[in-house]
Amino acid sequence: IGRYLEQEYPAYFLAPPSFPAAIKLGTQSDMIFRGASNPLGLVFNNVDEFYQIAQTGQLYDTNSLPDCLYGEELGFVREMSNNTFRYSQALKDAYDASSTDVTYPDNSLADQLLIVSRLIKGRLGAKVYMVEIGGFDTHSGQPNSLPVLLDRFSTSVKAFYDDLGTEFENDVVTMNFTEFHRRVDENGSEGTDHGEAGPIMLFGPGLGSNGFIGQAPDLNSTEDGGDVRNGAYLEHHTDFRSIYATLLQDWLCIDPVIVDSVLMDSFSRIDGMVDACSP
Repeated sequence: IGRYLEQEYPAYFLAPPSFPAAIKLGTQSDMIFRGASNPLGLVFNNVDEFYQIAQTGQLYDTNSLPDCLYGEELGFVREMSNNTFRYSQALKDAYDASSTDVTYPDNSLADQLLIVSRLIKGRLGAKVYMVEIGGFDTHSGQPNSLPVLLDRFSTSVKAFYDDLGTEFENDVVTMNFTEFHRRVDENGSEGTDHGEAGPIMLFGPGLGSNGFIGQAPDLNSTEDGGDVRNGAYLEHHTDFRSIYATLLQDWLCIDPVIVDSVLMDSFSRIDGMVDACSP
């Protein structure tokens, strides 16, 4: 997306919009919001602290940089600093313009979603928010840890949509994703090791349907022809890039040609996953 914007809309970077395109809640940046040469998102975990820090900042020159790796990294840091300074007031205004009457669970995921809800209800305008929950790398003790994690996940998402209420809930789709999934067989330590195929869950009243899309896992069909009880990887049915392509095109309303360019190939769209955008 960043590469397309830089080529087709250079004015975007000469006169940036009044709100950030994307926001990540947390303590460190993520490459998912990095354009070809410009960061397109913000990272913070406390709106008030973020605002206070930003007020001591300034805009930095991003043109006169050394033509080397050091220059690229320096440019990235300076752009992140510029975005922090540039958008701090918009963030604070949106956050202060909203409130919550919902009691969220006491965990870090819920804390992040509460901030996202307030920014959405404060009409910030950002299109993508990213939050994090850890603990799912369950190589051991999975029967004890997994129910706690799933309860934390589900109750936090429930509170988030209760907080959005009828005015905003239809405009927000939530998707979980992970770097890797898990195998089916137990590894001998009451856990499961890294796998390849796995589920992606979507939440929100704006979805085009409810239930299961794709095919249920076939324990007799594995990627390498082995036995899942001996560590073989389950064979996936739907390419995760088809899910990304569908959401980019049918939810964020991005032109199909641009979607294919961003994903560097054309992946099939999934009918009925969300109600497609109007032209």
